[in-house]
Amino acid sequence: MNHKAIGKVGFILLFFWTKNIIAQYKVEKLGPQINSIQYDEISPVVSRDGRTLYFTRIGTPEFNRTLIQEEVDLSKTLNETDYFQTLKSVYTQIAERDIVDPIHSAINQDIWIADSKEGLFDRVFHPGFPINNALPNSVCSLGSDDHTLVIINHFARDGSMYKGFSFMEGKADGSFSFPDPIYINDFHSKSTDVNLCMSKDGDVIILSLNRSEGLGDNDLYVSFKLKRNLWSEPINLGPQVNSNHRELTPFISEDKTKLYFSSNRPGGIGGMDIYVANRLDYSWKEWSAPELLPEPINSTSDDSNPAVVEPNALMYFISRRDGTSDIFKTELLSENLIINQPITLRGTVRHSITNEVLSSELFYGINRLSIQNHDVQSLPNGVFEIKLNRPDVYKISPRKAGYIGKNQLVDVNMLIQSNILIYEIDFYLTPLDIDQKIEIGNVYFEKGKPIVLAQSFPEIDRLADMLIQNSSISIRIDGHTDNVGLFDELLDLSRSRAEAIKKYLVLQKGIGSHRIGTVGYGGSRPISPNDSEENRSKNRRVEIYVTTSSNTQRKVNVNDLKDPLIKPVTDGIEATEPPGIQSNQLNSISMNSVEKQTEAPQVPKLKQYGNIQFNINELSVKETSMLELRKLIEYLMSNPDIKIILQGMCTDREVAPNLDIKALQRAKGIKEYLIFKSIKADRITIQENNTEKTFPGVKVFTLN
Repeated sequence: MNHKAIGKVGFILLFFWTKNIIAQYKVEKLGPQINSIQYDEISPVVSRDGRTLYFTRIGTPEFNRTLIQEEVDLSKTLNETDYFQTLKSVYTQIAERDIVDPIHSAINQDIWIADSKEGLFDRVFHPGFPINNALPNSVCSLGSDDHTLVIINHFARDGSMYKGFSFMEGKADGSFSFPDPIYINDFHSKSTDVNLCMSKDGDVIILSLNRSEGLGDNDLYVSFKLKRNLWSEPINLGPQVNSNHRELTPFISEDKTKLYFSSNRPGGIGGMDIYVANRLDYSWKEWSAPELLPEPINSTSDDSNPAVVEPNALMYFISRRDGTSDIFKTELLSENLIINQPITLRGTVRHSITNEVLSSELFYGINRLSIQNHDVQSLPNGVFEIKLNRPDVYKISPRKAGYIGKNQLVDVNMLIQSNILIYEIDFYLTPLDIDQKIEIGNVYFEKGKPIVLAQSFPEIDRLADMLIQNSSISIRIDGHTDNVGLFDELLDLSRSRAEAIKKYLVLQKGIGSHRIGTVGYGGSRPISPNDSEENRSKNRRVEIYVTTSSNTQRKVNVNDLKDPLIKPVTDGIEATEPPGIQSNQLNSISMNSVEKQTEAPQVPKLKQYGNIQFNINELSVKETSMLELRKLIEYLMSNPDIKIILQGMCTDREVAPNLDIKALQRAKGIKEYLIFKSIKADRITIQENNTEKTFPGVKVFTLN
């Protein structure tokens, strides 16, 4: 008889990850509201904010009994005996073997959802049809947003089920849309044990399949998005990732460079173990050797289904170490990870206009931790020196009352790849004026409601960051609407929208409410004629003004603030050996990469070859441009000495924020596709992205 521990179980082990890094991990089992005593819990999928958990429970009598055949729900028309007899027949057909007890069968899988109100995953509920029915139900992955799930199988409205995967979209009332099939060219597998993980941008899926061209048992494959709801034929990731044993349950990081998966290959700790590999180029065929995650993450029992929440570096996974399958969590980047030769950053904080050195403060700490956990250094002469000794991403923030400036993200994992130990950084602060308007990106609301849309929060977070850095600054939030509606109602709506942003800044970001004033003007102050929907949308806005600050007269646009200037110090001070991880690049998400400076090359002559147009607000190529893409491939194959430059583009009509990131992703996507079509990576360069009014896509230039 198997006995399971109830509640939280922790394990701690001190070990050397590499000879240069010491690590300490703690593994914790989720509580009894998630992990039941008698049933298996599998397939944890966590929302990107870490507050919602989707998981699958197997063999419980609480399963959803909806069983549709020819559009009739048999659970409502058959008696108990006939219903279970029909269910046995259906399960036997699915399993291709006789199923005697359908309730406790592994075919009986239902999705459960846990969210967080006052604690982590403290509310658990069992959703109904259509996300659950009497057939196998399980969430494999998030889609390109937290409201879209990828589930196993294709489901038809007449009750039939086919092999594959489907999308389900969550609705505002907590219900889900009927599954929409995902189509993958030449999708097949000799095994019913298939898995899928979709990248955050929705452009790439990693699959675990058992196919005749594989290395043995289940292998990991990659497919690329071709157009809406269609992905390419799966491509084997090759022998650097796959073995002649089983590779299952893949998870791809947000930047698509890190792949977690489980395998029972030799050299593990026992049963299925969790590994991680790093993608080394855009071909998806070159990977670092998979590294076995250490004990106590892996155990002598089966451990699999890794799911990583990147901002907090938390990994959820399943393990059978307590007898049956339970969901555990661990922090991948423990605060006890230390490199033996720290990276030194030194430099100055300067006035962006006069270039004079400013007395100021410098806050620095691990980016995924709150500002309260960051260190602060007082700089009476504007000069600083700090040491970074953890393999993590740091945020460096200069601060001075009445000034605003840009932060710098520094990824130590990137820096320790070289032998350089010292880098110089010059930060620039710009003065703010009283009643100075702060230009931020567009903030969007639900139509006619004071509810902020999710795509607006990165812009509001930038505003919060500025307020945290400049504690003496107070602001006023002005709400505006278009002119469609009654005057009093528009006035109330504009006030409510301004208050909604204030509430977010106060409750979520810890900004003092006394520092934020709000005003609503309704439709009385338009910035565009209210003669079309496009122009009216420009009037539905909020504006931010500084109300207390210095007396320097200057308008400041956050996007125009001067970037920090970074350069490595190569005056003979180098590490005796690389100071940390050599193959792993955990959390490689630095916004401003630091590279060795070289002599400027001669500027080549550029000639525009053509344009590849994308669908508006999407990362997929417009069908009419696929011909241009094919012509480009033929041209490059016929002219092997030609090199090209790709420049990602967005229009000012596309949904903000982060248009520059979207433009860069478009260029990267074309580069990946060209490499996939056997064009060498060294022939393709990605240029600084841009925004145009009329063209969403990628411009292609040839180098002469």
